[in-house]
Amino acid sequence: KYGLGDPDTRVRMACVEAFGKIGNPVAAVSLLPLLHDPTTGVRQTVVGALDRLNHRNAQPGLLEAVQSGPDDIRPAAMTLAARLAAREDAPALVAVLNHPLPAVRAWAARLIGQVATSEYAASLIPVLRDGDPNVRIEAIGALKRFGGPDVLDPLDYVAARDPHPEVRKVAQDALATLKARAPR
Repeated sequence: KYGLGDPDTRVRMACVEAFGKIGNPVAAVSLLPLLHDPTTGVRQTVVGALDRLNHRNAQPGLLEAVQSGPDDIRPAAMTLAARLAAREDAPALVAVLNHPLPAVRAWAARLIGQVATSEYAASLIPVLRDGDPNVRIEAIGALKRFGGPDVLDPLDYVAARDPHPEVRKVAQDALATLKARAPR
């Protein structure tokens, strides 16, 4: 563990690789601070080790890396965080809906749709006005999975008035699905 703070990049990378090979889930927590290491190679090695460890202990650090970590590890952190995602991650994912990058916001909306329940529908309603159509589409997809009667009016508005034809079409499909699922 002491080698993780070594000033020599090669030593830090070797320690990270060893932690990944050991396979102890507790190691994931020890590696998380190195997601912000000043050296790209160390950061990338950490993501690889966390991938091998494949443990939920890494999730808080991965979500933080998606939200505010270095750009070079964000795609890999997003992939791994998606694989480890669970319902308890929904509050952290809601925070990611405000990320400056549209691809990250879309990812968060999609993942909320996979892990969350209807209690998070209200968090996605403002995303229906996002400036990026892909983000709106992902939010609609999430609402289609778990939305209830409270999302019908916002989706109806999008289905009728969104400036992007594909977004309108996806909203119309979601409305049809939700209406068919609604109790009579």
